[in-house]
Amino acid sequence: MTFSTTKFYTVFMFLYLALVLIFPCVVEAKFCGMPSTTFSGPCDNTEFCNAHCVNLEYSTYGVCFPNGGLDCFCYVNC
Repeated sequence: MTFSTTKFYTVFMFLYLALVLIFPCVVEAKFCGMPSTTFSGPCDNTEFCNAHCVNLEYSTYGVCFPNGGLDCFCYVNC
């Protein structure tokens, strides 16, 4: 039996596809947090902090974080 080029190519592509599906390359995003520079007052609403960081400081997201009180922290991609 001889392998034709088409059969070899089909088997090769099937194995390649199987490897891609079995071993996906996962890249984990790294975020760096810093206190908001424009948020004023206590941070008691994480949704408001998030909207503030995303819309006004162009961050990825924001959360209220206890730092001697509740501060709004904005997170960006490192």
